[in-house]
Amino acid sequence: MQNPTYQPVFTLHTIFNIIDLPPHLLDNFLNQKARRTDLRLCCQAFSTVSPDRKSTQLPAATTAMNAAWDRVISTDLSRDRRRPGETAARPAIDCVNLQYNDPRLIAEVLKDLWVGGDDEKFEAMLRAFEPHVDCTASFARCMAQLVAESIDMHGHRAVVRGVSASVVFRSTEVIDAEVKRHVEKPCSPFNERFYNRLVFFATLYSKGVAFPDDYTQVFISLAQTKRSCVCLLKAIHLIAGSGDRRVVEALLKNGVDPILDHLLRADRRGKRDWELKGDKAAIAMHKQTIERIQSWQSV
Repeated sequence: MQNPTYQPVFTLHTIFNIIDLPPHLLDNFLNQKARRTDLRLCCQAFSTVSPDRKSTQLPAATTAMNAAWDRVISTDLSRDRRRPGETAARPAIDCVNLQYNDPRLIAEVLKDLWVGGDDEKFEAMLRAFEPHVDCTASFARCMAQLVAESIDMHGHRAVVRGVSASVVFRSTEVIDAEVKRHVEKPCSPFNERFYNRLVFFATLYSKGVAFPDDYTQVFISLAQTKRSCVCLLKAIHLIAGSGDRRVVEALLKNGVDPILDHLLRADRRGKRDWELKGDKAAIAMHKQTIERIQSWQSV
């Protein structure tokens, strides 16, 4: 469930600010009442019309960028592209002001505009994504996918994977802090945001944008809590189900007994939170997670 008080806010201004284009370019663009078909022309012009070439570091249009713009421009905003679990139907608009709750479209535009080789600006793009990843689980997956695609398209994979202090890996610290806060409070919609942040982090990992040790540390943090609640169970299940052998090897190296102990621990009444509530889905998830982790030890 999405927290109704926490909505993503993306605008075309956000995009221009992130890539550090002069404000007057945006004003000129919007004053022309540009249509969506003008988007590519605007993008191609960025490398030539900017008065301060060094501040933008945006190269001329490439084949990859043109292909990306084809995907964005060909999107029919009047058509409902919503699938179960994804973002809401797109509004029927044809201009590029884009001040609507359409995170997928805005994220695509932001990703496709980013074609430079400036690491600081690349991290600025990630910082712009990051505050919004805990809105919904589907949005978190979408954002992680776009970040991973952007890394692939622009050759940053080696750089990002080699810098554990980068904004991508800052998620580890954020999640550790979220876990500590979680165990101090009753379960609430706040913790749905915590889970959605884990979805973002896990999806990044599945795309190769993480280190096994970083991932393992999150798992261990979850297992060290004394609380048994569905929120933490979901998080452990998510990580255990990544399907990446590197995760398994990293976890086995650190030892999985504490994780199993956490999963098998019952409260003073001999029951876990989801068993007391009769949550059949959580009961099945709990059993599946234990069986999966136990199977690692026999491999």
